[in-house]
Amino acid sequence: MSSLINLFAGKARVQSAGYQRDAYYAQARQTELQGRVDALQYKREGTQILKNLQKVMAAATARGAAGGLLPFASGESTDLINTASLRGAAGEFSIMTDNASLAQEMSVMQAENLRRAGDVGIYMAQKTAKINFAKGLMQDAVTVGGMGGFTGNASPWTNPDTQAGSY
Repeated sequence: MSSLINLFAGKARVQSAGYQRDAYYAQARQTELQGRVDALQYKREGTQILKNLQKVMAAATARGAAGGLLPFASGESTDLINTASLRGAAGEFSIMTDNASLAQEMSVMQAENLRRAGDVGIYMAQKTAKINFAKGLMQDAVTVGGMGGFTGNASPWTNPDTQAGSY
């Protein structure tokens, strides 16, 4: 009887672990999508940095030309300003590109961890169900006496010849 109870309880645990695994898989998919959204946001920020750089360089070139400087001459103050602006923006753009890659990679790793957790949950539920079923079988066998275990000195058989007054 105990083995049947353990069998049905184990089946329920495995089914519950399956539902939990499905939840982990759904969470993994959401994590991957969020990583893609974060990566896209970093790329947008990087693009905005380059657009702002373009505006700064255009303004510096226009001011230099309006002030009587050669705006495209090497070594002029306009060129130095543009070079400094370009260096700063390139660094920031590089950081945004790295952040985008990291966000995507981290979301993929987190999703893999979530999927693995769901799979391990199923495995452990199945293993526990098998162990508990086997324990139940052993318990049933001991209860019924079908295992032939030690029963002490009691013997269900008695010799009729040794009983007094038997004929």
